[in-house]
This record gives sequence, structure tokens and C-alpha cells, in this order.
Amino acid sequence: MRECEWPAPRKLNQVEWESTLPNGEEDSLKKIRHTATQIVGMLREAEALLATGKQVPEVCRHLRVSESTFYRWRAEYTGVDVDQVTRLKELEEENRRLKQVVAEQALDINILREVARGNY
Repeated sequence: MRECEWPAPRKLNQVEWESTLPNGEEDSLKKIRHTATQIVGMLREAEALLATGKQVPEVCRHLRVSESTFYRWRAEYTGVDVDQVTRLKELEEENRRLKQVVAEQALDINILREVARGNY
């Protein structure tokens, strides 16, 4: 009995890899960061599609997002205007910066207390 020799596997370059994916699925492999304005617009589009009778998986494929992302966005952004979303993001960023300042000041105070006690 003669043994069959298989050719060694080769690595595919990016173009070959993308050509093996069905129906433009290569776009779904890339992580995309959407702005608040884009998210609100996509949710409005999704609501219109759902009103026409489409199911959530179909709508998610149309929007090119996962179902979990869709539901997370819907919980966070439903009933909110674009201006409110941008203001909320600005306030969250400011809150983060202020918390950092407070933490740095608390650290400075602790260092000064140690120096005042002579434990350095």
C-alpha cells in the first residue's frame, strides 16, 4: 500500500484570507468604534426596520453589529437625544478626571503625613 503525501499547509495572505470568507464577512472582523451620534442614528434605523416586521437578528446583520451590542446600545441610548448623549459622555469624562485628581491629592496628603511623623 502506497502512502499519500499531502502538500505542506501554507499561510494565506490577507487578500486570500478575505476571499475565503462568504459575502463580505471580512468587514465584520474589524472592530469599529461608533460615536454616540452614529449609535443613536443606528438605533432609529433599527426601530424603523423592526416596525416593518424584521426580526432582531436581521436588523443586527443590516447594521453590522452583534445582537449583544444592539441590546446594550438600546438599553443605554433609547429615548435619549444626540445632544444629551454627547453631554453625558462629556460629564463622564470630567467625572473620571476629577476622581483622578482627588486620588492624587489623597496620595499627596498621605505622603505629607508620613514625612511630618518622621517615618521616611
